[in-house]
Amino acid sequence: MLHGGSRAISRIKTLDLRRANFGLLKEQLGGILWARALEGRGVQECWSLFKCHFLHAQEWCIPLRQKCRKGGRRSARMNQELLAECRWKRKIHGMWKEGQATWEEYRNVVRACKDATRKAKAHLELNLARDVKNNKKEALLQVHQ
Repeated sequence: MLHGGSRAISRIKTLDLRRANFGLLKEQLGGILWARALEGRGVQECWSLFKCHFLHAQEWCIPLRQKCRKGGRRSARMNQELLAECRWKRKIHGMWKEGQATWEEYRNVVRACKDATRKAKAHLELNLARDVKNNKKEALLQVHQ
């Protein structure tokens, strides 16, 4: 579903474990007499019963939230110019597949995109090396991405 412009809004929900009440979850599942509840049942039936109780407790104790947009998972070196370059590469690839662009045009765009990516990565690493003494947290975050 599009909202406003061309930005899509995700309707996918996921568990928000940061706001979960694990004490209540433990209390709800611990209050069940499992030996008596599972007595005389087969493996499949026991699993179904446990799963039903667990999902019900999870629904009560762990709230849901919307999933993050794709832009939040973008690499730090992906600035607007580099994103535009990559989008153009994908568009030219589709045009080449349909016969609307030549192989040489596509190859030139791929080279330009690779060069832009290489330069952006080098620029990020240079800034990181220069600022490592002043901004240690950001340096650690960039290394782990």
